[in-house]
Amino acid sequence: MTTESALTPDSSVTFINVFEIAADELDAFVEKWEERARLMRDKPG
Repeated sequence: MTTESALTPDSSVTFINVFEIAADELDAFVEKWEERARLMRDKPG
């Protein structure tokens, strides 16, 4: 990473994660995913 492209404390990061979920487990997965997203959104940093 060069100085010009260095991240700053205000920089954002895009994280892409791939999951394989059984169709009958999808609703429960999405519910937990949204719960964790709210938790992370409300934390500083």
